[in-house]
Amino acid sequence: MDPISQAGLVDVATTLQVYSLNKVREVAADTALSLIEGAVNVSEQAASVNPPHLGQNVDVTA
Repeated sequence: MDPISQAGLVDVATTLQVYSLNKVREVAADTALSLIEGAVNVSEQAASVNPPHLGQNVDVTA
């Protein structure tokens, strides 16, 4: 294989690696965002179910 072909293959491989990394980061960001939104929704639902006095007399200094 001549040096020019090798340099071209390295450039293509690097481009594909960067593209793959960006796609993985995009998927991870979407997943994290959906998990955070789900956690917020669950905490809002839990707050409406529990009575307002719940947890007011918890000893946190023990």
